[in-house]
Order: sequence, then structure tokens, then C-alpha cells
Amino acid sequence: MSCWCSASSSESSAWRSGPVSWASSGGLFVVGVLLGSYATLKIRPTRPGSDPREARFPIDNGEETPFQARVQRLLPMRLRLEHDDRIADGAKLFVASLAMLGVSLAMEAVFGIAVS
Repeated sequence: MSCWCSASSSESSAWRSGPVSWASSGGLFVVGVLLGSYATLKIRPTRPGSDPREARFPIDNGEETPFQARVQRLLPMRLRLEHDDRIADGAKLFVASLAMLGVSLAMEAVFGIAVS
């Protein structure tokens, strides 16, 4: 089986099943699953009648974090959005976890970097 890179077959097999594989594909998969789990808990609504500020994983409470405020100041006025018009943090984290799982799948299926 030929590799797309110019490495010899012994070098390419190290890329497919060594510590690089665990650190890249395996680690990316685990982080993607954990991030997806956290995002699912963050998206989940609070119970009716309970105070959303006392939730274990609070959903967006309507206030801007200091980091979000700094990023908004960097943007030109025409690109700035009000806090209520932005996508929720949990949804952004969930999409990021799906992207991580997709990259992990592509690394294993397309590039042949597999954890064995």
C-alpha cells in the first residue's frame, strides 16, 4: 500500500499506529466526545420554576463575558451583534465537537492514521 507522503513503509506504519495516532486521532475523538457531552448539558433547558442562575451548567444568562466584550470591540460596527442575536454558547460548542469528530474520522478513514 502506498502512502501519499514520501516516507518509507516502516516510517508510515509508525504514523498509523504509534503515539502520534493516539495523540492526534484518538485524543481528538475523546475530546470531541467530552465536548459534545458538555455542550449537550449546556444546551439542555432548566426546569420550569427553577432559577437558571443556580443551574449546574448554566445556560446563557444574557450577560456578556469579558472575553466576548473584547472580541466585540475588535470588530467593526457593521459586524457587531447584540448579545441576544448571537448563537448560544452550547450550540457553538456542540458544532465544534461535531467538527472534531469529523476531523478524527477523516484522519482515520482518509489519511490512514488509525489507533490500533
